[in-house]
Amino acid sequence: MAFFFAGAVLIKERKDIHIPKNAIVPLLLRSGFGTIGILCNFYAIDQLALADSSILNKMSPFFAILFSIFLLKEKIKPLQMLIACGAFVGALCVIKPSFTNTATIPALIGLCGGMCAGLAYTLVRMLGQRGVKGAIIVCFFSGFSCLVTLPFLILSFTPMSLLQLTFLLLAGLSAAGGQFTITSAYHHAPAKDVSVYDYSQIIFSASLGFFVFGQIPDWLSWLGYAIICSMAILMFIYNKKKDVKIKENKKMKKIASFTINHDTLTEGLYTSRVDGDIVTYDIRMRKPNNDDFLATGALHTVEHLFATYVRNSKYADDIIYFGPMGCRTGCYFIVREAVTAESVIQLVKESFEFIKDFEGEIPGSKKEECGNYLDHDLPQAKKEAEMMCNVLSAWSVADLKYKD
Repeated sequence: MAFFFAGAVLIKERKDIHIPKNAIVPLLLRSGFGTIGILCNFYAIDQLALADSSILNKMSPFFAILFSIFLLKEKIKPLQMLIACGAFVGALCVIKPSFTNTATIPALIGLCGGMCAGLAYTLVRMLGQRGVKGAIIVCFFSGFSCLVTLPFLILSFTPMSLLQLTFLLLAGLSAAGGQFTITSAYHHAPAKDVSVYDYSQIIFSASLGFFVFGQIPDWLSWLGYAIICSMAILMFIYNKKKDVKIKENKKMKKIASFTINHDTLTEGLYTSRVDGDIVTYDIRMRKPNNDDFLATGALHTVEHLFATYVRNSKYADDIIYFGPMGCRTGCYFIVREAVTAESVIQLVKESFEFIKDFEGEIPGSKKEECGNYLDHDLPQAKKEAEMMCNVLSAWSVADLKYKD
């Protein structure tokens, strides 16, 4: 279900499906660990009380926080680590490990599922940072998991009744909705901010387990639920208080570029600001906040080629800077006012024409010349340049002003 929904979204948007080279391995790992996590969770659901299996799977946000330390270099404070350890204590209450407890192995497998899911969500965050769209992540993961499990389905196929098939389709629809929403959440926000909202599932699973299956967890399980949910709430409160403190410490004057209405901003070339004889131009290559950001490899290549061209033009002595925006929706081009607005428009057009038609070795792309020489993507950079050539084909001085 998720595969077809994601495919439909990609077809509807009619965008090129492009995966940067530095995102291929994380995408495969996200799909692999995500699939393992699902299989472990399904096994735990079959062997344990619904609420127990659900809470073990909900350990994934804590694992996501831990994995984000190593994979995303996100910093974690001692209190955050203490809260994560508290969550593991809660998990032990649910697992109740012992050699005589027959549920220990299924519970450990359920915890393993939570760990794999946490790693998968961390990789989703990494993919989002590398410019991979959420629909592509969901589509690839869904297709991957289907292909991996298909041989087991064929070898162990058992006919289903109409009622079972209906339940299976409903489960698929629910899972597809969950995949899209959780992928979007981890795609756009740090794991520490998303985690607490994922725990509402415990309420629903415990209620369904009681009313549908007559399952009543023991007191240790209830204690584990309370500990884990409490740790999640504490983590959320801690992060929110920290965010408020950061905002209070940074009450500074808003810079000019932040005053532009990004909701109405579209692709094009704009005058961002004028400081004495220095003029900053906004080369906007993507509509902001549209879930379609420039991939880092393509943007990196555009930077090298554009900078090379303008610094070899007749305006070379008046070029101050060219570089990408951190939001990955465009670049800033800074020149002296000696370069007229008409000349800037023409120079930017020529630069993108140069990139569009470029063949050969990217200037400054050797290891000794570049700080991230492996992160280049010339084919996609040429596509981006061609798109900008079309956008700017009839651009005039009057178009340089931001639209209200």
